[in-house]
Amino acid sequence: ASYYSDSMNYTPGWHYSMTAREVDNVTIGDLQAFASRVFEETYVKMIVAGNFYEQDALKMAGRVEEIVNHIPLPMHMRITPLVHLFDPGYYVFRSPIADKDCKDNAIICQFQCTLGIDKFQNCVRFLLLKILSEPFYDQLRTKEQLGYIVYVTARRLGQAKGYLSFEIQGEYSPVYLTMRIDSFLREFRQKLVDLEQSKLDTIIQSLIDSWKEDYKSISQETSDFWSYINSNSYEFDGTETSIKATSCITKNDLVEFWDRHINYKTATNYTRVDYQMWSSGTYFPDVKSMQTYSSGIIALHHCLVKNGLEDITLSQVASLVSSVEINDSVDTLLGKIKEICLERPDGKELVDKAAGEKSKVRVALEMCIDEKKHTFEFRSTNYEKYLAIGMTHLPNGCWLINDPCLFKAAQPLSGQTIPTRVLAPKYT
Repeated sequence: ASYYSDSMNYTPGWHYSMTAREVDNVTIGDLQAFASRVFEETYVKMIVAGNFYEQDALKMAGRVEEIVNHIPLPMHMRITPLVHLFDPGYYVFRSPIADKDCKDNAIICQFQCTLGIDKFQNCVRFLLLKILSEPFYDQLRTKEQLGYIVYVTARRLGQAKGYLSFEIQGEYSPVYLTMRIDSFLREFRQKLVDLEQSKLDTIIQSLIDSWKEDYKSISQETSDFWSYINSNSYEFDGTETSIKATSCITKNDLVEFWDRHINYKTATNYTRVDYQMWSSGTYFPDVKSMQTYSSGIIALHHCLVKNGLEDITLSQVASLVSSVEINDSVDTLLGKIKEICLERPDGKELVDKAAGEKSKVRVALEMCIDEKKHTFEFRSTNYEKYLAIGMTHLPNGCWLINDPCLFKAAQPLSGQTIPTRVLAPKYT
């Protein structure tokens, strides 16, 4: 899923499944022609780390130039990866996992946070990551045991945007995992509002202390320097400015950031992409099913199949859910499922599994009822454009990405990174 995320956010950048489309069009002649000119014009970036003098580094660079024997690549031909700034909306990309032996599914829920060059907002995002990580893991890994891989990440893409990403890998359906993440996020805002100032101060200081730590290895230090060079930002004093900005963050800043980027009810430019990876052992709903049935119904169907009702259909589950009112209890819907189970030879065992207090069936039933209470249609301003490139509009306003290449082509690109300092060449 992370490979798809990386390839979707950058140009140039393609997932192997995207490049595989063009393999049949490549000839031996194409390869030979490319190989003959691949080092004809080059532009080299180097970082030399370790116990070297300046003259040693210059000799290394000179040796590379001798071996490559190139002429400089003109400035206008130097390709710098550009970041896609996704149009506001909620997008879902799905892909079956090629490895038939893999039993786990995976989901990445990625929230785009447009930052520009605002250092303060970027630090707010990293502080949120620090605050979110432990409760997210505790709820979805320790208590609900949804998978061994459960975590939150924060990443900045150039100067254009960053994101907060919620990731789970486990045996349950990606739709079920997504709904559990959404449930966590709905409840977390109030926890953020109720966060005690003393606890927030402790977390801020912990984050600052982590930034002040000495590098543990030369490779770690080099990696940081290379990220500044490769991004063209040359922000070598980034740690110092981050510490200064983080020390000024208040709880109101955190709540405002949350409402501007994560809370779908208040974020005017709510932008989210879900990357769903489906194992061969999990029923993969077709596009028509995604258009017809809600996420709650699809998640409940998966849990019932996993619980032993292998032959129950999505339409049967939809019929069950439609008979329940918003104010009905979970036990009302569970009673209807018990009736279906008891019609089978192993019905008593199925009922015991479904009715357990920690049963995923019970959780899915709760989500079906909550889904009716939290009905919300996500806004989109590019309806005709997305239909023209084969995307599917789902009932709740989400867009299903059927062709990632066409989706990328329809998204605007950011400009190149603006260096934070003027570069003055020492050697010409």
